[in-house]
Amino acid sequence: MMNRTKFKGIAAAVAVLLILLAFATWIVWQRFSAAPVRPVLGAGTTIHSLALPNQGRPDGQTLPSMGYKQETQGRFASAGALDAGGRIWIGTEDYGVWMLAPDQAAAGNWRHFTIDDGLGDGTAYALATDTLARVWVGHARHGVSVYDGKTWKNYGPLNGPLGQRVFRIAVCPADATHGAGDVWIATELGLSRYSTASNSWRYFTTAQGLPPDPSCMAFDHAGNIYVGTQCHGLTIARANDDYKTWQLIVGPDEPPAMANGNGLPNNLINDVLVTHDGTIFVATTHGLARSVDHGANWTFRRGADWVAKFRGAIDGPTDGWTPPAGAAIGEDFVQCLAEDDDGRLWAGYRMMGYQCLDEKTLAVIYQGPRKQTDDVSVILPRPGQTPLLGCRGFGIREAYGPASSPLASTEVTTAAPMPASAPAPNAEELAELTKSIRALPSSDAAVAAFLSQDWDTQGDWVGRYGRQAANWPGFGNLAGRSSTHEFEVLVGPHRKDLATTVFGYYNDPDSKSPKALYMPIKGKRMIGELNDGGWQGKVYGQNFEGPDLWMGVTVPQGLTRVSVYFHNLGANGGDDRWRDYTVELRRNMSSTPDNEHAPPVATTRVATAQDIAYRTFLLSGGKYWLRVRSNYSHMAGESAVFFDRVEPRPDPHDDDDVTARYLSGVRYDPPPAPPRSASESEALRAARDLWDALDAAYANSNATSLQFPYRHLAYRAAAANGATADLLENWRWTLHLWTPEDRAKWETVMAQSRESLKRN
Repeated sequence: MMNRTKFKGIAAAVAVLLILLAFATWIVWQRFSAAPVRPVLGAGTTIHSLALPNQGRPDGQTLPSMGYKQETQGRFASAGALDAGGRIWIGTEDYGVWMLAPDQAAAGNWRHFTIDDGLGDGTAYALATDTLARVWVGHARHGVSVYDGKTWKNYGPLNGPLGQRVFRIAVCPADATHGAGDVWIATELGLSRYSTASNSWRYFTTAQGLPPDPSCMAFDHAGNIYVGTQCHGLTIARANDDYKTWQLIVGPDEPPAMANGNGLPNNLINDVLVTHDGTIFVATTHGLARSVDHGANWTFRRGADWVAKFRGAIDGPTDGWTPPAGAAIGEDFVQCLAEDDDGRLWAGYRMMGYQCLDEKTLAVIYQGPRKQTDDVSVILPRPGQTPLLGCRGFGIREAYGPASSPLASTEVTTAAPMPASAPAPNAEELAELTKSIRALPSSDAAVAAFLSQDWDTQGDWVGRYGRQAANWPGFGNLAGRSSTHEFEVLVGPHRKDLATTVFGYYNDPDSKSPKALYMPIKGKRMIGELNDGGWQGKVYGQNFEGPDLWMGVTVPQGLTRVSVYFHNLGANGGDDRWRDYTVELRRNMSSTPDNEHAPPVATTRVATAQDIAYRTFLLSGGKYWLRVRSNYSHMAGESAVFFDRVEPRPDPHDDDDVTARYLSGVRYDPPPAPPRSASESEALRAARDLWDALDAAYANSNATSLQFPYRHLAYRAAAANGATADLLENWRWTLHLWTPEDRAKWETVMAQSRESLKRN
């Protein structure tokens, strides 16, 4: 009996091995013998979904591409470009820039560039190659860096684009009728245009009619530019009038309850693409919009999850509602778009991987696997191959599906010399800006507006923020003894229970990350947040709208800056990668439903996983609500709220500054601006005139959007024309700019505070 049993066991084991061997052979055969299907795309052609074999691993996971190691090269691949020599360029968050030459692809020998090579900082959120073979990299805090084939040069606040944080870089086509080869850069302060023909710079702000927060753009063959904003719709400028007029196209405040329709589906734009035949595609958080007549008319198609989202919406369907018929794409939240050389459209989604679509019909040509290719942030088509995918959380992956036609040859070109530095404005130009500020019509309404984004301060808030009051997890509410600032935070009314209590979360009480807020009463950095509890998947699920985080702020008479700091505690892992908020400023209404349905008076957006920054609103006295809207993210959360008075106190002895109090008695103040001197140059005097005019215009809401763009120009002029170190440092406190010397001084003061804390 024992021998027979043993024999049966051996036979069963052999059978299992044979089955596994056959399965493995089938997998290998599928992987290497299945040729990509390349349907012919023609006008009006209907292409049905093609059941291509899964060319990844048996579990559906797409393989890493060409030796890219996410553990050492970066899990968050945020930008990509292919240059004329066939080199692949990948930008990452915190891990610099990587380049792979064609002759090194087989071995996977990536070349690494960091700040030691000349990059402005280690994060590259934008990448482009211009028509003169130069590589442009857009940073999180230090403008752009340009590579001429040998060295890097950084163009920052004094000599490059207007702004710190670069969202996108786009190059006007070499064969465009107007502006061929020009490099356009979208930052938090507007658009910067570098002309390759004249080697010069030009800036576009709200003064020229540009809407706020441009974040993505594309050109057609005439040189017309299509700019998507973070939360204010799409704007178009025509090249034949030198981009003097900006046409704004907006969608509805609430997404339409249908799969297909006319117009834009909403105003949160993630990407813009102009195809080879001039069709414009716009990726939004609620579907894909398309125009075939240069932006005159639009249609949209929502994602397959739109019905579930509508059922979970605040103003969802009534009982018995039946969804209207209509085709859908893979997901509502379209993050990025690309067109391959054969005219196929590739779309990357937040959760559902990617798709290859027919540009004419939007029929699915190929459905990519979701596993380890979700949260696609960039799609990089390659001749003769399938595209590369940059994913938040998984680095670089290689897409499967139809491959592009190969190029006959690759031409290697030599890059042109470095672009010229942007000059500081002269006295006449500054005088014109001052005149324009003083000529703005005054506003009688109380100021309630979005003011600025700060990317450079990070966790070093002490002194720069919260001089009158601060509130954040683990620190509580800190305000002056006579302060009239009030703060409350609630879970929004669209929730599954009656509890309004927010959730607190702490990740690291002694973090070494500069993104973590410094905690002066402990002398350490701490990671923490307040959130709305949306992470409770079994309670809410991914398609529930909200519940959102609501912050009530009451500020005294006069003008106050209210700043909210956002730091994604989950980094680039798990569902935390999907955080993408809008922050809505609302005047206080008589009831919660009124507060929820009243239109916001100002809106900004917190996009991408580790997109840390302070968002600052300028408020007159009274009560307001700041709603952090989750936009179907993992949750809605904030790390801290700070209050800062704009004008000096009428009585200098009535000091409500609490900075020294939470620094254990150590003073940390900006140096006073030195008085004017008769020896100052004409340009420096003009820069100070502009600065003073902006100070005087704080109470005029018509000037709010120009405060920071014009102050940056004034700072450039002052730095170039002999301003004292004290004046420049004073202005940097306002502009949230930091030099190495500023950081060293800050660290010295914090060390003194820690010593005082020990003694007390």
